[in-house]
Amino acid sequence: MRRVPSRRNLDVVAYLDQGHTLHETAAHFLLQPTEVRRVERLTRDYQEAAQALERDPVDLMLLARVGRLMFPAARALAENGIHQIHQLAGVTFGDLLCIPKIGRGAAEQIVKLAAERGVEITGRLPPRRMNAVPPTHPWLRKAP
Repeated sequence: MRRVPSRRNLDVVAYLDQGHTLHETAAHFLLQPTEVRRVERLTRDYQEAAQALERDPVDLMLLARVGRLMFPAARALAENGIHQIHQLAGVTFGDLLCIPKIGRGAAEQIVKLAAERGVEITGRLPPRRMNAVPPTHPWLRKAP
């Protein structure tokens, strides 16, 4: 999941925006030029997504781009025709878990995001298996 850019990464982009070249920026921050480009691309993508999310706060792909939802989960929902959070109205936990590439963690994230925006997802997740017994090795025999 994508994170909010660090202060250093924001400083790198700000330094570039002041008119410094790629190599000057790399030397100033003790980075390779390729790393400066990567930082700039990721930071600008985050900033653009955050601005777009202010205009469209229910778009699932924008939520993934700002780190509020896992990309595979957002992509799986989009592949199944769900692009906005309000389209999840009436969906159950079981329905979410039946979508390929959506596991328990992604389902919990989706439910949390939906609840924040007033959409209720019904049903319950099955309990977690906490104390699973590891299988015995075939060469170990049980005591009689």
